[in-house]
Amino acid sequence: MEGVEDSATVRPSADHQMIRKQATPLLAQLMHKPGDAQTKAKLGKLNDQIVEYNRENEFSAEEETMFTIDVDTFDAIFTTAGSYFARLQRVMQIRRR
Repeated sequence: MEGVEDSATVRPSADHQMIRKQATPLLAQLMHKPGDAQTKAKLGKLNDQIVEYNRENEFSAEEETMFTIDVDTFDAIFTTAGSYFARLQRVMQIRRR
């Protein structure tokens, strides 16, 4: 890929990391209760903060969502994993008997 070796690696700033750190307990809540509208709304507000920060720091229009949290993907993963986890718990209970 031409030019890749010359491109700078963009890393999240300390401000990005501080906002995303606030998302960690919310993602844990979403993991235990996939689809929870309140939790998803709180994560959405954090994404709004990230986008606002990006705009204020002159990220291009294509980059304004850089470092946001892909809430829908996490929610889908947690939903799928939840059903497997429930099955695994049932199997483990049967084996303990």
